[in-house]
This record gives sequence, C-alpha cells and structure tokens, in this order.
Amino acid sequence: SSSSSSSNNSGAIGSGISSMGAGSSATGPAPAFDFEAGLMGRPASESVLLRRAMEEWGAYQFPNQKNRLALAFDPTLLSGISLSFGVEVFTPGHVTPLHTHSVGHEMFFVLAGKGDAWCDGHQIPVAAGDCIVFPPGTLHGLDNPSTKEKLYTLQMMVPDDSFVAFVQSGESLGSLDDEDICTLTAFRC
Repeated sequence: SSSSSSSNNSGAIGSGISSMGAGSSATGPAPAFDFEAGLMGRPASESVLLRRAMEEWGAYQFPNQKNRLALAFDPTLLSGISLSFGVEVFTPGHVTPLHTHSVGHEMFFVLAGKGDAWCDGHQIPVAAGDCIVFPPGTLHGLDNPSTKEKLYTLQMMVPDDSFVAFVQSGESLGSLDDEDICTLTAFRC
C-alpha cells in the first residue's frame, strides 16, 4: 500500500472528510433543496455533504479471506446513518464463504471483471455493469473464478448489520494499492 495526500477545499469534520453545509458546494450555489425536509430526515441546518478521496479510504483484508474492502463511508463517519459503502476487490480464484446477514441488504455493482454470485443455492454470473442485491437472511457469496483478473465491485450494506466491525477485525492495509487505484480511476498508472 502507498500513502498519499489530497487537498480538501472545505472544513474537515474527520480524518480526510470534507463537509459542505446545505446550500453550498465547491463550485457555487447548491441546486434547489427542500429545506423543511432536510437530508436523511435531518433539518437542513444539520445536513452536510461528505467527500473522501479514494486514497483516504481505509482498506482491510477480510478475516481468513483474500478479498479486500476499502471503506469510503461507514456508520462512524456518517453520524449514525447505518450503512457501509466502498470498493471490494476480489483476487483471482477468491471464493467467499457462503453467509447471511440478519437485517442488512448487501449490494454489489460490478466495475470490472467477472464473477459468480451465489444466493440460496442459485448461481448467477455477473460482469461489469451488473448490479446484484442479496436480501437479509439469504445464504449468499460472490466469487472470482478468474485465474488471472481481479474482480472489482462497489459494495454497500444497508443497514450496516455489524458488517464494518467484521471487516475491520481483519488486517488493516492502509489504502488500496496503486494497481487497484489505477484500474479504478486511471490515476497512478
């Protein structure tokens, strides 16, 4: 893993996180906003937009597995909003142990590569551009059958269902490595 720095043009509210109050943006006035409803049920005066550069995301290798998850956001960064969101990287040949989540919906959007999604005994091939959602209580997993290529996905869990705590119990890797950042953003190539 490598370290990097990035600049934030607005007030920091956490390590590497930028916020902009409702009604402002980095490029000018925000589009029309319902100030009575606010954002996520919060009054507009408490609403913030969050930004984190990919190099700032904490990356973890799952316990006893080869896949890695770089967390863009988790409940600790979202003032109590119970979701996790990040980029999950599946190494060639990775097989995810089949598992369930009691209340969380787990979603994957495939960015690059091909995989095999498993849900309640059904195999579903997935490739770049596909989106899959595993509802709570389903026995599921996502595998990378390739012997050469990585599988890259956006991953979200709503609600978090203790997912972040599980991921963070694995090995902390710092951030995604340069090869992964290059594949995802054409930066550091």
